[in-house]
Amino acid sequence: MADKIERVHFETTKIKEKNYCKALEGFSGKVLLVGINYDKATKIHECVIEECEFR
Repeated sequence: MADKIERVHFETTKIKEKNYCKALEGFSGKVLLVGINYDKATKIHECVIEECEFR
């Protein structure tokens, strides 16, 4: 399970590294980054939510 959580955490890190938040340029405040992993076989999902602040 920890491995799956790490993969989800990797997704939120990728959002930051690839500058996907650049679309919010000019925005000032807090944003939630959400990474979700869903396993079709077990029908279990994991979710990581991180708060990010733009200044």
